[in-house]
Amino acid sequence: MGIKIEFIIITLFIILILITYSLLASYLKYVIVLAALFGILVAIYDFISAKTGYINLGYTFVFGIAGYSAALLSNHVYTAFLLSALGGVLAGIIMWLLSLKLKGPYFAVATMVLPLLLIYLARSAYPIFKGDDGISLWSYTQAISDNVVFTAIIISIVLLLLLNYSKIGRLADAIAMDEMLIPFYGININLVKLIINLISCAVAGVISFLYVAKQGIMSTAVIEPIPYIIYMLLATGIRPGSTSISFTIGFLLYLFDIYLSSTLPQAKLFVIGTLLVISYFLLWRRYATR
Repeated sequence: MGIKIEFIIITLFIILILITYSLLASYLKYVIVLAALFGILVAIYDFISAKTGYINLGYTFVFGIAGYSAALLSNHVYTAFLLSALGGVLAGIIMWLLSLKLKGPYFAVATMVLPLLLIYLARSAYPIFKGDDGISLWSYTQAISDNVVFTAIIISIVLLLLLNYSKIGRLADAIAMDEMLIPFYGININLVKLIINLISCAVAGVISFLYVAKQGIMSTAVIEPIPYIIYMLLATGIRPGSTSISFTIGFLLYLFDIYLSSTLPQAKLFVIGTLLVISYFLLWRRYATR
């Protein structure tokens, strides 16, 4: 799928989102905004996994580091944007360091531990992080308009598309396909992966801040891997490396999650388990058949 087709698909879908948003009541507008932000986070996750060739089960660690960086260290919205980006970069560096020593399932398991450790820290140091109760971000909720959110979403999409089809993106594709052969061409694999992680996680950090700011609270619920990681694996497994598809599926899965939580809460665990099985199949088709 070329960049022109990707751009057309995602432009049409965003127009559809904006039209739908304009016709809804306030609460439903709130849900649409959160779904769009989650869709971008899924698209970034897809970009990282497709370009590195690694499955990251601890992606919510980025949400946590970025969210807490903004919530704890800033009292101004503009400073919060900067700190959330830096928090995302820090999380990206940590995961990049893990990728230097760990491969395949070992990397996946190691990354899964990161958000769990952060959750443990947030609960243990309750006076600082407020544990499951969370830190109020209501002042940011009021200060950040939906127009700012949609602008950030559009900028993020354009950046992802440009990166996906840039020289660094093509190099990353080659590395993901055959990491053993690439060094013979004089390409520094670790440097390429570092650049991919830094840029992607910086953007993810800003979007994560917007996500928790619009919710009005930064708590451990944002860092919990389940069901977020299952939704991300499912969305990215359909067409790996496609920003438009991953964003669209991520957006729809978030709405589906809201529907389950509000109408079928008792069936949610069963549905998530079923989606996990589907995600496993998609991952098997994506990696085991190479």
